[in-house]
Amino acid sequence: DYIYSKQDAYASPVVIERHRLVFFIVPGAGEDTLIQLFRRMMGSTDWKSTRSINQSGLKRLYDYNLAEANRIMTAPDYTRAIMVRDPKERLMSVYVFKAREKDAEIGRNCCGSNEKCISR
Repeated sequence: DYIYSKQDAYASPVVIERHRLVFFIVPGAGEDTLIQLFRRMMGSTDWKSTRSINQSGLKRLYDYNLAEANRIMTAPDYTRAIMVRDPKERLMSVYVFKAREKDAEIGRNCCGSNEKCISR
């Protein structure tokens, strides 16, 4: 199954055995803060340092053999969770980002040394 493999950095959830937590991290939904929180929960002394999901040192589901990973995913004493952003807010954020990117491209291509630049 996809969540048991290393194919995608975000496919396999973080496992915190001490707290019986399995957490799926979603890019763009506070992932840096969640990584810091989980590193702190796991007792990392430099938990404040910003690291990517692959460099975080967090234990992932793919670190377990298949039998143990299946047990974790089906055990009633484990909490499985995911945090997502509001879809409307996420869509608006992408739209604003792309609009700013487009404005910057227009500025690079139109303005500057070009005398025929039309102000908007």
